[in-house]
Amino acid sequence: MDKIRQKPIEKLKTVIIAFLTVTMLALAALYIGGSQFSQNSAAINSVDMPNGAVAAGDDAPLQTSVYEKNLLAVSFIGIRYGSLGGGSYMTEQAARDLFEFTTEPLHALLSSSAAVSEVGAKEFADAVSKNRYICLSLVSALPYQIVYALSGEYIAPLGSETAINPETLLISFDEEGNATLYMREKETYYAAVGDCTLSLSELSAMASDSRLYDFEIKDGMALSENAPLVQTLSLLQPDILEGGELQKVLSLLDYGGIEGQPSAASDMYTVVAPHGNLHIGDGKIIYTATDEGGIGISSFLDIEKSELDIALYDILLSSVSLVEELRESVGKAGGSTLDVYLDGFYQNDDVYTIIFGVAESSVPLSGSGFPYLAKITVQGGKFKSVEFNFISAERSGYALSPFSSAWEYRHASKTANVSSISLRYYIDALPLSELSAAWYFTGERTVAK
Repeated sequence: MDKIRQKPIEKLKTVIIAFLTVTMLALAALYIGGSQFSQNSAAINSVDMPNGAVAAGDDAPLQTSVYEKNLLAVSFIGIRYGSLGGGSYMTEQAARDLFEFTTEPLHALLSSSAAVSEVGAKEFADAVSKNRYICLSLVSALPYQIVYALSGEYIAPLGSETAINPETLLISFDEEGNATLYMREKETYYAAVGDCTLSLSELSAMASDSRLYDFEIKDGMALSENAPLVQTLSLLQPDILEGGELQKVLSLLDYGGIEGQPSAASDMYTVVAPHGNLHIGDGKIIYTATDEGGIGISSFLDIEKSELDIALYDILLSSVSLVEELRESVGKAGGSTLDVYLDGFYQNDDVYTIIFGVAESSVPLSGSGFPYLAKITVQGGKFKSVEFNFISAERSGYALSPFSSAWEYRHASKTANVSSISLRYYIDALPLSELSAAWYFTGERTVAK
């Protein structure tokens, strides 16, 4: 009888032991797997990414898109669809219409689902030779995650640990409209394959635009024989701000109610406060934070956030807002007749640097006398430094640039391996009564002058 009674007990023991064994194994597996996941995630997040690379996250612009700010500066855009097509400088309306058509597919090809790989120059050239593409020449080489933010309003950007700073973008499409994005960074090429199909009828209509003129792509650059029509400019750099403008700047940068000290030797106005020092005068605003100070960027966002929750696109959006509000505060000294564009964005450890330039119809103004409109650094959810250069511009007429990009390329190629051709207003000193745009190239010299 005892043996008979023990059988169900033994069975129950066996079941319990088996259950406990399976449970312990499952928990162990979950712990090991979870630990590996956590370690892998930490490894990804702690990678020292080179300048220009930024970690992709879920902090992409959802309601407020920087695309609406028109900060992506394109100098030239062209389209080919079989025997149809042509291009135009962004100084002309035809180019702006084509660019508006391009922003949505461009952004779709930069989405998180796109697969990016490095390709050879031959694959890029083969895509060009098929005569089914849209080509964009950027004014400034930018990290592609930032190009994402500037080109549209979607859920998440493309993620990579490798910095890609494209100068040329080429959207190639096949006979059914399926698109691939090629990116050129100097002599290196990348391809992004995503879920994007273009309307062939719309492509045909855009390529049939009679306002476009002929161009070619050589060494990854779009070149045209046509010389662009550009404005001539009169430029000033106001030294100081008027009383009302000064008070607006003081309030914006958290100096409201704090008395400053005008310099006896110059027009410089200086304010010292616990969160940082401010200097206004000599044609610029310079803010430098104390070691523990800074201006919180959260107040420049649509939704305030804790400093611990500040992420990449918060940094970009708040910097855009700061520059907009500074321009509004200083009036004409902020180059109100000029367009602002994003000229640079890079990361060094936990410090982000954002640079803004100004342009007249996508032709940038820069040079030793005016390197940029604004340069901002952000660390720990705070603006740690702000430099804002005053500039006032008036249009004084139109002029054809003396040469075309194709002519400039042929001329420069005699002495250098050319990597870029750009049309610029070069400023060596201010004021300037009449400034015209001219062509500049970058490249490695091959023959001494």
